[in-house]
Parts: sequence; structure tokens; C-alpha cells
Amino acid sequence: MELILQIPPQKATMNEARLMTLVKLDFQNAAIAEARDAKLPAQIRFTEKDIFPWGDFLRKLAIAWQISRNDAIPYAFRLRRPLPQELVGLIPEISKDNALPFLKELGKSGFILAFSKL
Repeated sequence: MELILQIPPQKATMNEARLMTLVKLDFQNAAIAEARDAKLPAQIRFTEKDIFPWGDFLRKLAIAWQISRNDAIPYAFRLRRPLPQELVGLIPEISKDNALPFLKELGKSGFILAFSKL
């Protein structure tokens, strides 16, 4: 099982909607995604200026966290310790625009490795 995301058309995707999975963040915290739709380019680097479905990723990530499907979660986004129940309850209410700041806050708080060096 993988967390497959629908990436909206944009310059980085050659103006096509893509099916991709987030692999990791690079040294500049840009998202590195790999194609799951048999189209090229097979790997794309998304910066904060690009459109990336962080809201959808957070929701799928939360489901994987709850059912303990670590094989579906990129290593950098696996929980280092359990989330408090009040945070788990907040995730469905987080807007798409606030998903990335929420993930960054989780990283700063030591819950996930991603974003922990910001």
C-alpha cells in the first residue's frame, strides 16, 4: 500500500495531472515525489512555490498512522512517538492551506522526522 496523491497540473508536471507518491524531503525541504502513472518525468521536485496536495497527504497519512501501516508511510513521515488524541482529533478539521504548517509543527515538536530541522 502506498499513499498515492493526485498532483494538479502545473509547470513541474508538464501541465498534466499526475498520480505520484511522496518519497522524501530534500535538503531544502522540497518534496520529492515519484510517478505512479507511467508518465515522465518519473521523479519531480516540488518547492513551496509549486502546488502540492499537502491536505490530501496529511489526511492519508493520518489514516496510515492510525492503522499502523508504516510500510505505506515514507520514512521521514513515520511517527517517532504517538500523537496525543487532541492532535489526532484536529487533523480532519485542518484546511488544505494549513496542512503544510501543521506538518512543519509536528516536525518541530519531534513527532515526525520530516521538517524537524526547520
